Amino acid sequence: MSCGGKDTATWSENTRPSLVINVVAGKWAEYIKNCVPDKMTSLNWPMTPGQATACTMDFNGTTYNGSSTSGFHGEVDCLNQAYNTREDLSSGQFTALTNPVCLVCAAVLHGVGVTTVPNMATSSKEYANYKLPSWVFTVDESEGGVLYRILGKKAWIVWINHLSEANRGNSRTQQDLVTAMTQILRSK
Repeated sequence: MSCGGKDTATWSENTRPSLVINVVAGKWAEYIKNCVPDKMTSLNWPMTPGQATACTMDFNGTTYNGSSTSGFHGEVDCLNQAYNTREDLSSGQFTALTNPVCLVCAAVLHGVGVTTVPNMATSSKEYANYKLPSWVFTVDESEGGVLYRILGKKAWIVWINHLSEANRGNSRTQQDLVTAMTQILRSK
């Protein structure tokens, strides 16, 4: 099945992961840039961005404090903490945020069902050294599921159809994809 156009017509699940990653990264970056902003509501809170991001989110009465010093952006740190304690991620609501939400984080938030953010970032500098927790790729790979909403349909189809389950679940493969996608976003 060709799902990425003529460049993937002869591919199988055994195609070299680096080839698949490059195509998925391009399609994911396109989705993030062209589609994700329309899926989110920004409250346009005034902010003075700084180096580190601090975030506070409430999930059904439980509050999590996230920070970019965790290795994730602050809002992804909050999501990760909530995921690890089995919270309903779609119930997340921001109560504080120091830096606007980048488009990659907006895609992840949209993927789990959070569609209102304090403010959206427009600068591509937000994507340096970007990292996502592994569960983002494995929690729900179904059509229409979390990963589908994070990657967008085109990238998801290539990811699912041309990488084995073992490769999709490999943290190195996942990080290679994130790195390739952020490099594309930074170059635009």
